[in-house]
Amino acid sequence: SNIFNYKTFGISIDESINLLKFNKPNYLKLDVDGTEYLILKGALNVLKSVESLLVEVDENDNKNTKEIYECLNKAGFKLKQKNAALINVKSKKFKSYFNLIWSK
Repeated sequence: SNIFNYKTFGISIDESINLLKFNKPNYLKLDVDGTEYLILKGALNVLKSVESLLVEVDENDNKNTKEIYECLNKAGFKLKQKNAALINVKSKKFKSYFNLIWSK
């Protein structure tokens, strides 16, 4: 089989802010191919200071999309804009990809 494994280090946004002493962002952009909800889940404290964010979603991934909406609504965000992702415009294969702009 042609499977390869590799080890990687992962840290949540909240942990990185605390450990690395980064300033909390005012704006976020997430385009991480299906792990948007997991990243948002690890940024619940940081989301308190975020004014606006853009999240690319594949609406064919119903579970992830639903979790994103629920998480952001619960954090006080409202969906302000929904635009076809650039990849959506270039290829019908990606017609379910959208950039969602949320703000408080």
